[in-house]
Amino acid sequence: MCIRDRLRTSSNDVVQQYIADPLLIDGFKFDLRIYVLVASVDPLEIHLFGDGLVRLATKPYASPNQDNIKHTKMHLTNFAINKKSKNFDKSSAEGAGSKRSICSWLRSLDTEGYNSDVNQFMPTWL
Repeated sequence: MCIRDRLRTSSNDVVQQYIADPLLIDGFKFDLRIYVLVASVDPLEIHLFGDGLVRLATKPYASPNQDNIKHTKMHLTNFAINKKSKNFDKSSAEGAGSKRSICSWLRSLDTEGYNSDVNQFMPTWL
């Protein structure tokens, strides 16, 4: 049976691979949203926007257990879920808020002594 056939069509489910020991920012789970335009497949033409978003959960992370596994604002970083949290931080200050720019996050990594040079991860064919 296909997974799609098992899901209730009227339910609000999130399907993802769970990372048990995630990297955290200030004790919160996060994800990175980048914006990519694939202008052509043949020949391949890709445009990557110069910034993106760091989206943080709004409840400090704790390893999942029977008591907290349903705390979606701890385990999920989806904006649609976290924007409803009383802990959602709308701050637009550098390095603050529940949504931050990737560029400001990379600058904060530099300040903390980490190497944030993303070019080291870029394939040579780009």
